[in-house]
Amino acid sequence: MAALTEAGHEGKTYEITGPAAISYGECAAALGEVLGRTIRYGTVAPEAGRGALIDAGLPPLDAIEAATATGPETLGGQAPLSGLLSEGYDADVIALDFNPLEDWTPWGDPARVTHIWQAGEPVKD
Repeated sequence: MAALTEAGHEGKTYEITGPAAISYGECAAALGEVLGRTIRYGTVAPEAGRGALIDAGLPPLDAIEAATATGPETLGGQAPLSGLLSEGYDADVIALDFNPLEDWTPWGDPARVTHIWQAGEPVKD
């Protein structure tokens, strides 16, 4: 892991594999052992996660991107046509009746979603 902190790795993606499939929790524990500190893995409701990121000082737009737009990047080749709002790509889009850059607290309230498109097709309008 220390080698990845050296110059020359910026913007690169590496597929990290091992001899056995492990859970996210096991991965966090193994990383914690290597780093000499406790790393916990757990699930967090998306709206709570965004709130925690914003409360920690991340700008709202960056928190939204971290919770939504960067997800396809973690799938790599499993989602080759995801992550962009562009012709030929899969796109799920929602429209809200509030500005999440001004107030993130309505996140998670389905009544605040005015439109939904899945794979480019409207499913709620």
